[in-house]
Amino acid sequence: MTETRYVVQRNGREINGSKFSCEGEQIALIIEAFGELVRQCVWFVSDIDEQIDGPRLFPEGVKIPVLVGDRAETVAYLRQVTQFVWAVFLAVPVDRLPVQWGEVWAESEPFQDIGDAIVEICAFDSSFIQVYARDAAILEPIVARFGGEILTSNELSVAIRPDDSAS
Repeated sequence: MTETRYVVQRNGREINGSKFSCEGEQIALIIEAFGELVRQCVWFVSDIDEQIDGPRLFPEGVKIPVLVGDRAETVAYLRQVTQFVWAVFLAVPVDRLPVQWGEVWAESEPFQDIGDAIVEICAFDSSFIQVYARDAAILEPIVARFGGEILTSNELSVAIRPDDSAS
């Protein structure tokens, strides 16, 4: 089991300058920014509510994570999604497959157990994106590209969420 210990929190303006947050493109950019360890993972999605014009690839509200695919397949899918109301994406190293999941929710308490995953990306309420990891080094490429700081659970509880009033 993997207990996340670190988080980076961003809104959309800090990722690609959009006035919105939780866009598929923003999450795709995050996934592309990860280092080699995460590039070798496959991605799962859970508790998804997306705003998309075309057909949905995954049913809304799925509570047990379902496979999206490797990095390239996941990024291609994300770039088709205009915006997520909420969703959870989980990266699992291929040597830990197959995976047995419990329910994973976007509204779960921060720093939840994410099973065999090493990264959790939580897009929530179309307002912010949180990227969790068990190891702070996994998050360093995200901070280097998009700014922010890596927080622990105690630091997150006192951090101020990004100001979305300029939207």
